[in-house]
Amino acid sequence: MSHITRIRTQMVEQEYLTKALDDLGYTYEVERGDQVRVELPGFLRRRVHFSKRGDAYELVGDFWGMGNKPQEMLKQLTPRYAYHATMAKLSEQGFTLASEEREPNGRVRLLLRRVG
Repeated sequence: MSHITRIRTQMVEQEYLTKALDDLGYTYEVERGDQVRVELPGFLRRRVHFSKRGDAYELVGDFWGMGNKPQEMLKQLTPRYAYHATMAKLSEQGFTLASEEREPNGRVRLLLRRVG
């Protein structure tokens, strides 16, 4: 049985999406410039994709029988996306990373410096 589901995200930049996927060890392919196809480990031949719709990406796939796998994936992916987006924006403003600490609860503390 097939149940195609679309989950809208707040992710808007492909570059940060693919960096977040790299961080989490997902295998993916960028297709047609605005679509990112992702292999899901542990599910034989199961793929989902992120597709740009309007100004943000949607997670699209047949999640039948997968339980809460899409929500788990987004729960891990969203903070990594935010990390890369934040670092890029701060770099544009002249900040450099002095130190980074990861707390047991998953929170990331950044110490940044800007010269000038």
